[in-house]
Amino acid sequence: MIQKVLFVCSGNTCRSQMAEAFLRKLAPEIEVVSAGLEPETRIRQETIEVMREAGIDLNGQYPKDVYDYADKPFDIVISMCEEGNKILPKLVGDKSKVLQIEFDDPASVKGTREQILAEYREVRDAISKAVEHLYINDFKPKSRRKLAALLNILSV
Repeated sequence: MIQKVLFVCSGNTCRSQMAEAFLRKLAPEIEVVSAGLEPETRIRQETIEVMREAGIDLNGQYPKDVYDYADKPFDIVISMCEEGNKILPKLVGDKSKVLQIEFDDPASVKGTREQILAEYREVRDAISKAVEHLYINDFKPKSRRKLAALLNILSV
């Protein structure tokens, strides 16, 4: 069973923060962290705003540096940006399985406030669906194992 997951993107201000929050909400039993290759000083306000719209409060979250986790084992490390696809396999070696799921960086969008927020919402929704798909298909214990665990508990 998957117990520890690390999401990585460039600045840890948008995509990986969203993914971490969605997986935390979906599977509180999994230890989940996000980090950036070049972390910025704070999470983008637009990220906080669109996640609040989805019922998730990012209060207390902050950008973290992926290199602070280089020596820590994770079951899965998920790269959410092109730069991570190149660096992460070398950084984690064979300690962790590396998955690559890229999303556009909403922080790079220019336009009116509404156009920018629309891009953040689109990326948020895509990340939510991807995290749910990963959880259902790759992270969630299969029902047979759940039944065996329950039977073991009941027979004690």
